[in-house]
Amino acid sequence: MAPETPENPVNETYLQQVESRLNAATPGPWVHRDQFIESLGQAGQLLGVTMQRNEEGLEQLPGNDNACFIAHARMDIALLIAEVRRLRDLLE
Repeated sequence: MAPETPENPVNETYLQQVESRLNAATPGPWVHRDQFIESLGQAGQLLGVTMQRNEEGLEQLPGNDNACFIAHARMDIALLIAEVRRLRDLLE
């Protein structure tokens, strides 16, 4: 659940909700390689498919940039949560 309005700061309750979703997700790190998004935290854990086979072989599915974003999201979100908390601690 996102903050109700753009004017609302990202409060600790929201950070805890994001962190809870992060912790419930498949362990990372996640990588996008070949035709899959997979977890390196659990060997062989397939998270998504980014290629499909056609008559000529494999072709990239639309949204390859999305796949790259998704593969990095697990680590990026954890780092961003930590940075928000670090900066808040400095302000206090």
